[in-house]
Amino acid sequence: MRRLRRSLRRTAQFFASFQVELRGHYSVNRMRNFDEYRRNTSAFRALFFCFILPFPCLIVLSMVDAAPLAPPSSSPNANYMFWIRDSILIMLLTRAMIEQISINVPGLHMTDMQRLVPSVAATLTDTTYKIVCSSLIGFPLPFQLVFGIPIGLTTIVICFVGFFGPILKRDRELLGELIMAIVVINCQILLTFVYPIYFYGFQSVGENGQTYYVILLPLIKILAKNLISGALGTKYDLLPQIMIFNVDVFNALYVSSSMQTANSTTTTFVIIMLDAAQALISISDISSFMRHIILLRRKIPNNHPLKSACFVDIALQIIKEDDHSVIHLDSRRYSSAVAVLRRKLSSESRSSDPAGDANRVVPASTITTRGVAVMVTSAVYPASPKEGPTDPTRQIISVFSSEERKLFVHKTAQVLFTTEFVILTEYTEVIGPLIYSAASPLQQSVASSFKKWRLEIEKRLALEIQREQREQTGERLNLEILAAQAKREMLLAEKEGYKTKVLLALSRKQLRDQGVSEEEIDRVLPVNSNIAMVTNEAAAVSSTTVDSPNCTEWIKRSHIRVLSKASLIITFLLLDYR
Repeated sequence: MRRLRRSLRRTAQFFASFQVELRGHYSVNRMRNFDEYRRNTSAFRALFFCFILPFPCLIVLSMVDAAPLAPPSSSPNANYMFWIRDSILIMLLTRAMIEQISINVPGLHMTDMQRLVPSVAATLTDTTYKIVCSSLIGFPLPFQLVFGIPIGLTTIVICFVGFFGPILKRDRELLGELIMAIVVINCQILLTFVYPIYFYGFQSVGENGQTYYVILLPLIKILAKNLISGALGTKYDLLPQIMIFNVDVFNALYVSSSMQTANSTTTTFVIIMLDAAQALISISDISSFMRHIILLRRKIPNNHPLKSACFVDIALQIIKEDDHSVIHLDSRRYSSAVAVLRRKLSSESRSSDPAGDANRVVPASTITTRGVAVMVTSAVYPASPKEGPTDPTRQIISVFSSEERKLFVHKTAQVLFTTEFVILTEYTEVIGPLIYSAASPLQQSVASSFKKWRLEIEKRLALEIQREQREQTGERLNLEILAAQAKREMLLAEKEGYKTKVLLALSRKQLRDQGVSEEEIDRVLPVNSNIAMVTNEAAAVSSTTVDSPNCTEWIKRSHIRVLSKASLIITFLLLDYR
């Protein structure tokens, strides 16, 4: 029976070791910063920032989606607006990655220019690479986001080598921190491959298969958190933010997608129950930690000033008075699931040898707290300086023993760490679907409004073009009418001129036949420069009328000449108009 209980306890330890929220604690500095924040920040301000946090994301999404796109059948060059949108998104993602590296490796002391240059360079190389690949493979490029990640990440590494190469050569510890930060980034990038594959499988299985397939979601989340936790090492203060806003954001988005595409209410119910079970487990862990704190607080006398104080204030007071509790907290280390499994297997192998088990010595520095093996290393850390003289009436060092003070501070740091984990997780699981559900109709609304606005502009442009075409057509018709009128007038002028010339010639001949002198004829009739030519022609037709065949032929020739002149005039006018 004892062996069964031991096996169950070790199994519980193994499964609990996968809970990343149990493998960490607040540092002393973070506890002090938290205490200062809660004293100086009102609840309204904190809730207000929690409320407005999703709006910048929605605004950026709306602005990016508002840009018009060419049809996918067009060439990559014709879809220049698509590449502009993609460049903006890559720029934001790269900037966030570099900011995360600067936080993970504070020893780099990155300037604004050192943050900006890798972002711009990675965006340019990533976008150029995808444009070239889309020209060769086809547009749109499949898996475009993950397609350019290797090129962008390589560009960032090259920029970091150029900026910090000499420093990293001298400081090997700093180089190790940078490598671990890049490993964390790679863990996040890995999720961009894993979750789409999961979602494809979720859509491929049938209605009955989705109910069981959805169980992979929490498993993926747990494994991803443990992977990032192992990469971050002992940087416990960074664990909640990095894990929550990477792993849990992905998980919340794909939970929303799975619920939206689920074919049965049973699958949706299973998803909800899995989330509720994870939340209840985390809350029960907080209750377990608080149980130790509550038991220790009962030892404080009723007349003590800290009797009704917050447990955080009590822990900070212990830190002020007892340097050993600070050293003990800083030296805490937590076993991973792999380490627990190895220890379980080795203990089982030793249990088969009774003599070896009897002679085995268990170090006193190993403490087990609710399924998580906590190991205290032998490293010695310098004591933090005391903040000043302590009020004797508020002293707590005499109330608790040395081990109780260490336990109180450690449990307080664990409660704050786990509570931050739970709050951020639940906030992400609420705000993620909220952003997802708000972004879809917002994108459709923005796209619809922009489409209406674009159609209105195109309609106005079409009307303007039609008006200009009508005006141009009217001017052309007016020119043609004027040219036709000029042609008719020229023909009439030619006819009238011919008749006048013929009449003058006949009148001169009649006067000459009657014996009138040339001087008298010139005085009576006007002189015409072409009179000689006309007279010769008129002499040949003196016995005929104006409508004789010879006269008609002459008029035809005149018409041809006039038509040729008119055509030249019309051609000139049309060329001048164009």
